[in-house]
Amino acid sequence: MSEPAGDPQTPPSAPPRRDAGSESGQGLVEYALIIFLVAIVVIAILLLLGPQIGSVFSSIYATI
Repeated sequence: MSEPAGDPQTPPSAPPRRDAGSESGQGLVEYALIIFLVAIVVIAILLLLGPQIGSVFSSIYATI
């Protein structure tokens, strides 16, 4: 005869392990978000300081 399904002597099976590939995908997404945020900050700085930087280069070009 077969043993009952809820036999207390048999330990429950361990949950399946997650693949390491899903964790590396998570790291890739995190790096992409960091690069995106850095790009947004650089664009904002260039928009704010763009005219001043342009005038500096114009004055340098005029002196040459």
